[in-house]
Amino acid sequence: MRRLIVCIAMLVAGVARAEPDDPKKLYDEGTLHYNKGEYGEAVTLWQRSYDLTKAPLLLFNLGQAYRLKGDCAKALELYDSYLRIEAHPADRDQIQQAIGICKQIEVERVQREQRERAEREQELKRTRETEARARAARVEAAVASGRRWRHAGLLTAGAGLAVAVTGGLFVRAARDHAADVANHTGEWDAAAQHAQDLGERDDVIGTSLLFGGIAAIVTGGTLWVLGSRDHGVEAAVAMTPHGGAIFVTGRL
Repeated sequence: MRRLIVCIAMLVAGVARAEPDDPKKLYDEGTLHYNKGEYGEAVTLWQRSYDLTKAPLLLFNLGQAYRLKGDCAKALELYDSYLRIEAHPADRDQIQQAIGICKQIEVERVQREQRERAEREQELKRTRETEARARAARVEAAVASGRRWRHAGLLTAGAGLAVAVTGGLFVRAARDHAADVANHTGEWDAAAQHAQDLGERDDVIGTSLLFGGIAAIVTGGTLWVLGSRDHGVEAAVAMTPHGGAIFVTGRL
């Protein structure tokens, strides 16, 4: 007996599930959602009702729901479909008003999108111009920096050449004094000693100046090359009484 009751209950439930949708019920439920502002649910129910009945007025209702949902493009399609089916609808004024509202909303949407697009393009243009100015400033700074290094290189090399030439003159003078001492005959006297002292002094001075000048020339050449390559380099020449020293620091 219990098994028979269960079977009958299952049969009744199956028949209930197999019953088709009631268009009137779907319409009424959609209207309830529409009045609550739940336009998405209203669209779903009214669309199911329209699929069953093909009632033209439901197209207008669907258009209203889509318009209030914010989809005026779809709403205009439904309004147009309704007017194609109902050539002389009683509610034409209401439909035309709804179409006018939707078209105005679409115009405003297009204008808003155009403004936003123009603003994005303007912002992009400003960004590109800012980046271009920054790049130009970096290039200008690099060129100016390279020019300063090359100028410093020329001055340093020129000064080094002058120092080296002066050192060469002192070295030559030292050799002349050495030759005088070598050619001295007779007793060693004060003049011979003086010539030897001068030769030794000139040799020390000349050698120091010669090496210092060469160091300055090398440093000047280094500054010129690095300035041409636009690398940040610091270079200096330290002169000592017995020669020159080169200090070059930076990044290559």
